[in-house]
Amino acid sequence: MNGSNDTVEMLHEAENGIPVCFEQLPEQPPLRLFRKLLRDYYLGVSDFDYRVQEQVDCIKLRETNNAKLTAAVQQQVAATQKSVSRRPDYAPYLGRYHTAWFGNITIYQQGAQIWLSAARHRAW
Repeated sequence: MNGSNDTVEMLHEAENGIPVCFEQLPEQPPLRLFRKLLRDYYLGVSDFDYRVQEQVDCIKLRETNNAKLTAAVQQQVAATQKSVSRRPDYAPYLGRYHTAWFGNITIYQQGAQIWLSAARHRAW
């Protein structure tokens, strides 16, 4: 299957193999948690709270790292914007257009930003 992750968990202790097929990537926490819980179940482990806490900690760490990365990128963008002396002339691109996919499109300037508003989509 395209985009699926097929795995076989070989449990030598239980003399068993568990075929698992999911429509998720292996690094996504819900899949990883489910695979670990399934493995623990077959091995007879009854306390699953530590697995849930393990995933909560993983998600918190990822969010912290993402926040640091976002802050660094925002600082870099702000520094770049300050160093640019003039902005490009967007006037030739402003106006109304029509496409089969977006329908009626309006490209307009709001302050220093360029916005696109389409009949089928919200403004970006």
